[in-house]
This record gives sequence, structure tokens and C-alpha cells, in this order.
Amino acid sequence: MTAFFKLFRILFFVFLIAFMVGGVVLVGLQTVGLFATSGDLITGVKSHLAPWVFGSATLCAICAFVLGYRPEARAARRIQKEREEHIRHPED
Repeated sequence: MTAFFKLFRILFFVFLIAFMVGGVVLVGLQTVGLFATSGDLITGVKSHLAPWVFGSATLCAICAFVLGYRPEARAARRIQKEREEHIRHPED
């Protein structure tokens, strides 16, 4: 099971880097197109890069969702819930 989560952790970081770099490139090139008053550049960049950037963001989110079910993450949520209960009801 740890190999499964290790794979998803690696994929999470790969997709995270891909969508962060892709997003910066997408916005950067659209900004260049804006200052160059080139509508073709703005729409062309969006049509070519956006599916890849949004796709990698989606896959990153799916990996994050799966990683939320690691035993360590579940234990951390349980501890946090106990702390919140103690704060709400300190007399217990």
C-alpha cells in the first residue's frame, strides 16, 4: 500500500510542477499578446496550452484526493478533530 501512495505522491508533484509552470507560461504569453495587441497570440496560446494546463491541474487534484486517504493523513485528521472537540468543550 505504501508503494501505491508513493506513486501518487510522485505523480502529485509532477502534475503540480506541470500546471504551475504551464500556468505561468500561459499567463505570461497572454500578457505579451495583450501588450503586443495580438488577439491571435492570446487566443492561440489559450487554445494550445489551456487543455494541458487544466488537465494537469485536474490530475494533481485527483492525486491530492487519493493522498488524503493515507494512514498518516487519516491519523492527523483524527488528532485535529480531537483537538477541536477539546477547544469547543474544555470542561470534558
